[in-house]
Amino acid sequence: MWYEVVRKYSLTDDSKLLIWPFQTHKFKPGELDKTFARWRDKGMTAMCTLVEGQHLKSFEKLQREFDLDNGDLFRYFQLRNFYDSEIKKRISTEGNQR
Repeated sequence: MWYEVVRKYSLTDDSKLLIWPFQTHKFKPGELDKTFARWRDKGMTAMCTLVEGQHLKSFEKLQREFDLDNGDLFRYFQLRNFYDSEIKKRISTEGNQR
């Protein structure tokens, strides 16, 4: 049923905001680095929880919201690259209006 709705309303690309980057084969660091499992346990789940409008939240904002360490900055860059290359360029401008 879900896939029928996604196809009918052309939501395929926007539905990428529902990806859990730490549990998809499209984000290799999430499979290889167990720190991302810790992020998931802190509440960093679907991409839509990590973005505001069309942009990934700043590292500082994610630090405050999810109690990330300064040592997590490199992982943030990996996640930001994944978002910019795999999700952002494909979602509509209405994709996440929070």
